[in-house]
Amino acid sequence: MFLAGSLIFVYNYDKNPIFYKEPIRPPSSIKVNLESLGEVTAVPLNSTINLYTYAKSEYPLEKVDLYINGQLYQSASPLDHADPSELFLEWTWQPGTTGLFDLMVEAVDVFGVNAFSNVVTLIGEEASTVSISHLSEQGETLESIALEQNIPLGRNTKQQP
Repeated sequence: MFLAGSLIFVYNYDKNPIFYKEPIRPPSSIKVNLESLGEVTAVPLNSTINLYTYAKSEYPLEKVDLYINGQLYQSASPLDHADPSELFLEWTWQPGTTGLFDLMVEAVDVFGVNAFSNVVTLIGEEASTVSISHLSEQGETLESIALEQNIPLGRNTKQQP
């Protein structure tokens, strides 16, 4: 067997050549972009952020993956969409720890051609303070309000006079 151009010559047991045409993978171009709304860079641990991906390819996309710090976080199957060669995806993410997080999307078409999005860097920071307003009724105590609002008693009574 030897290669010549895009034809593959294989000789059978009678020494007669058999010609196979090598499959041609069409050229493909994929554009993929990842964005968060506004100029948000810091995300408190107790909140989520929406990220948006736009991907477009000449051929149907087979998968779109969101990576955080190089680790696969979530996958989407564009083949479930009406037009799998152009899609808009929304991802929701919440930092699990404080620190820097690099988020990036990879899009892969049905021929295995891939492209990576821009990198969005977010900072996970300590959770912000949450205040709850409650209209108290006669006879309610701090303990009963805390139980109703699912607030640990130590957190409530230390801040109240």
